[in-house]
Amino acid sequence: MRAIFIFLIFVILLVTSCTSVNVVKEVGKVTQSIEASVKKAFTPYNEKKEEELEIEVVKKETLTDEDEKKQIITIERKEITNEQEKSSEVVMKQKKISTINLLNKTIQELKQKIGHPPLIREDGNTITVRFDSTNCRLFLFMNSSFKTPFVEYYELRNIKGDLIDHKKDIESCFKEMKLV
Repeated sequence: MRAIFIFLIFVILLVTSCTSVNVVKEVGKVTQSIEASVKKAFTPYNEKKEEELEIEVVKKETLTDEDEKKQIITIERKEITNEQEKSSEVVMKQKKISTINLLNKTIQELKQKIGHPPLIREDGNTITVRFDSTNCRLFLFMNSSFKTPFVEYYELRNIKGDLIDHKKDIESCFKEMKLV
């Protein structure tokens, strides 16, 4: 008991003299580990299995920052993949609902049909063209490495930037763009 008391005083002094959050976090982990070890030494045989489980939890809690970063990256990758799958499904739905075929159209053909786009942007081998209406945005993507770039992909988004996925809204957007 004296050893624990002395250790706790040492920890309190260390915590009050250091302002680093990492030091405090590590001291907390060490304290949990020592506490689990002391409890294990003084527990009856039938309770040891429970204590061993607690020690495993402590070990899992003491993951390094690198392990935590790897876990966070893995979770974020899964979220991005899920979001991409949802976006692909919505865009496929937009194309099925649309009676207008914008694929394989050139910028000149689009200008004649819709008007002058407020945005034409070239990034690397991709040309992005955006047409705006009151409630939606039409994004068209072309490959600039071709002599005459043509639309290879398009999507409809609302003014907040979310993909439009309801048939009524998709049709309304095409009407606003005067494509119907």
